[in-house]
Amino acid sequence: MEGRPTRIFICEGSAITRTQLADLIGKQAGLRLVGSAAELITATEAQRRQVDVLLVGEGLPGKAQTRAAAVRGIAVLTLGETGAFHVPRPGARSPAELSEYGRLLAERLREASRNVGAVGGGPTAGPSLPRRLGAYPGRIVFIGASTGGTEAIKDVLLGLPAQMPPVLMVQHMPEMFTPSFAKRLDDLCALHVKEAAHGERLQPGTVYLAPGHSHLSIARSGGGYQCELARSEPVNRHRPSVDVLFRSAAAEVGAAAIGVLLTGMGKDGAEGLLRMKHAGAWTIAQDQQSCVVYGMPREAVALGAAREVLPLNAIAHHLMQRLASPLHTD
Repeated sequence: MEGRPTRIFICEGSAITRTQLADLIGKQAGLRLVGSAAELITATEAQRRQVDVLLVGEGLPGKAQTRAAAVRGIAVLTLGETGAFHVPRPGARSPAELSEYGRLLAERLREASRNVGAVGGGPTAGPSLPRRLGAYPGRIVFIGASTGGTEAIKDVLLGLPAQMPPVLMVQHMPEMFTPSFAKRLDDLCALHVKEAAHGERLQPGTVYLAPGHSHLSIARSGGGYQCELARSEPVNRHRPSVDVLFRSAAAEVGAAAIGVLLTGMGKDGAEGLLRMKHAGAWTIAQDQQSCVVYGMPREAVALGAAREVLPLNAIAHHLMQRLASPLHTD
């Protein structure tokens, strides 16, 4: 509503920091502090208080609550690291520095309220995702990576909000390591990250990582989609194979899919990305300069499979642009 102040709730364990933030927010036009607590409040309580933005201290337990808040249209900013979805702590600053910090904090809070689901996004923040995931039904993101992919995947997922369509992902990795990789990403990211299970129906806000022992593909199930796992022969010497995932995306999801091929040795995923492109999907390859190994993306580019070739730090932002737009058509 025009003229309505942005309503802020602070969840922070330090009483000193809560007091600092309350004082700074109180001095900014267009912001209203509606409460504070030493622990996270529930999404239901935040809705009852008509909260626009939760300002949450890094490390507070209750990640599921922040995810629920984001999915319900409440923006979440984390106090701690700088970067996407984070704002620095006020800390010990001079009066002049605190004044400038307050101004920048106010900008981030207002931006968060405007762009629920796409808060921050680094120095080139872009448009938000639709407030309702159903605005563009059936959208699904597919990611493949190999050598250097663990950090590349982390960087992409850290740039994405909890309010996302499902994401299916293959990282070439032995099966003994995929559970801990999924848990590490789940601890770091706003999205829920888990190993995919056979027959599991896809849910928004969730990333499904292929287990190290099986190919991952997608299949239609009723009005939605589900994960399918197969311990069949390796493809391109890999199981899981990115090509297997991308081929299923082309066949089952078509133009509603977005494919992302990240750093890696060899050619796995290149042919599958081309199939996705031919099916009408939007396709992205990581550029040479930001790759640890420019193998898989290079093969995709050589085949003409990538509609966009982007540096790693631009991929999350570009994904959100595509998801906030109508389906691509040639």
